[in-house]
Amino acid sequence: MVSINIKAEFGQVLKALDGLRSDVRDKVLARTLNRIGEQTKTQATREISQEFNIKSSTVRERIIVRRAFASTRLAVEISVPTKGGKRGSINVIHFGARQTKRGVTIKVKRGGSRKALKSSFIGNDGRTVFSRIHSKSGVKSGRLPIYPVQTIDVPQMFNTKRITAKLLANVRDKFPIEFERQLRFALASFK
Repeated sequence: MVSINIKAEFGQVLKALDGLRSDVRDKVLARTLNRIGEQTKTQATREISQEFNIKSSTVRERIIVRRAFASTRLAVEISVPTKGGKRGSINVIHFGARQTKRGVTIKVKRGGSRKALKSSFIGNDGRTVFSRIHSKSGVKSGRLPIYPVQTIDVPQMFNTKRITAKLLANVRDKFPIEFERQLRFALASFK
């Protein structure tokens, strides 16, 4: 998980809160953090969908924003938990899987080429790609059993260095702007 220390990185910006009542100060910070959290979720969805060949709706539903509250918790958390406690992989059906005569083809990266998965087929009413070759042992089975074909999941995509760097840069750029907006709003409401 990547975190930003607001007090350390934006200390100069936060000096504008000096002299304000603590409840107003906490409301400004909580509103700013929540707006930045939602903007970061939107950008993460966009960045992941642009780099990986996965629908943005699939990415968006997996990213969770835990909001900040002025009275209890002045922190926002953006996380992508693994689905169902699994080890962090999803079926390749999410990556544009197409049935061919020899198996299934997929495309994980947007700029990459399609990869052929031999001895694979789409089943489960089009929701899952299965293979007759076990991914860990490499043993080809006869008719049964079949194995679901898994690949990188949204948490691993979210934690790639390129995407994390873009998200952190975006937070650093937008926090002062959003903070000023929320401070003006609070001062106008306070008067």
